[in-house]
Amino acid sequence: MEADPLGAESKRQMFDKGIAAIDSLLESRGVDRFYGRELYSKLNSFGLTRVKANGRSVTLQGDRIKRDGSYNGAVADSGGR
Repeated sequence: MEADPLGAESKRQMFDKGIAAIDSLLESRGVDRFYGRELYSKLNSFGLTRVKANGRSVTLQGDRIKRDGSYNGAVADSGGR
């Protein structure tokens, strides 16, 4: 995850600090955040021939995310296809 490069410096720094804390916690619990990126190649390496993969990228405006995780605003989504 990355903050908007055109956003205010103070907001980017706060976002980056929060993401770093989340990443550190996940790593300490043994979570591999990049597993999904590697899964397609790993399955192919086992000789599976009908493996398909979709990528997805979603952009959200942070100040529109509510405390309950719902989102109030437009979402830019690559569609994953």
